Amino acid sequence: MMTLRAIHLVLPVAFLSLSAGCESRYELAPVAGTLTLDDRPVAGAQVSFEPQALGEDAFAGPGSYGTTDEEGRYCLESIDGREGAVVGRHYVFITTLRLEEDEE
Repeated sequence: MMTLRAIHLVLPVAFLSLSAGCESRYELAPVAGTLTLDDRPVAGAQVSFEPQALGEDAFAGPGSYGTTDEEGRYCLESIDGREGAVVGRHYVFITTLRLEEDEE
């Protein structure tokens, strides 16, 4: 029997950028990286950045997402189709799915 297992990891992340200008009220900066586990690339993982709301602003901007390639590399794109992620603090979610055979 096959079992679908999801692995979730949440990390608080802060990043700063000196990028200038954007056509939206939210400034975006390019975000790219490599996801590894035990010094090995993690392929096919979903990487999501969700901005943390600070102060009275209940909405900190659109989230961003990307999928890792065979070498664990990803680039983020905002949910409104722009490259990068909103500048500021984020919750980061990493999700992988894999099928495992149950031992019976």
